[in-house]
Amino acid sequence: MKAYSGDRITLMTPEPDGGMYGERGVKVFVCEYGKPTGDDTLYFTGTHRADCRNVKTASPWRVRGFDPSRKIIEDVGGTVELLNDAGGCAAAWSFAELMIGWNKKTRAGGLCAV
Repeated sequence: MKAYSGDRITLMTPEPDGGMYGERGVKVFVCEYGKPTGDDTLYFTGTHRADCRNVKTASPWRVRGFDPSRKIIEDVGGTVELLNDAGGCAAAWSFAELMIGWNKKTRAGGLCAV
């Protein structure tokens, strides 16, 4: 978790370990999904919410393996996924890798326990 402010959580660290991004790398991902900024630079950015299509990037998020009504992880092999138009996985963050990254940050003093 990079930042938490009000109703927004920035969750882009570590890099995705699955989906097209995990298989083919950042360059292929940005060439496919990035938007030009007016020069030769492509960016992929925007506010994404679970099960909602982002207007700017046209990409919905899915959290697979978590039951929001019960607020529990039902599948430890689950992922946070960015989907493409065909419903395929463009990028995925496995729960396992997210937990490892967050644990390192917590132990290093990067996050505060609540």
